[in-house]
Amino acid sequence: MRGLITIAIFVTFLFIIFSCSQGYIVDKNARTDYSEGRDLYISKCGGCHQLFDPNTYNKSEWNKIMMAMQLKSKINDQQKSDIINWIIETQQSVENVEAKK
Repeated sequence: MRGLITIAIFVTFLFIIFSCSQGYIVDKNARTDYSEGRDLYISKCGGCHQLFDPNTYNKSEWNKIMMAMQLKSKINDQQKSDIINWIIETQQSVENVEAKK
């Protein structure tokens, strides 16, 4: 019985640790033309769920996701545009780095 309690506590601990994870870590010091979009991505998107690597989805998929999430996250059209622009810029910067290798 004591072993089951220990396992339950351990599993609960792991659940808490991983459920609080932010997932993708955004470099707040990276130079970007869309730092406002980056900050909105962190605060509005990361405020409710883990952050996803911008390369997880393509531009079309991000547009659909942002349309669906705009109302839930209470952002206006300009803020949505800023987030999408930051995501696309981040994707392109990764592509440029990989192309130089």
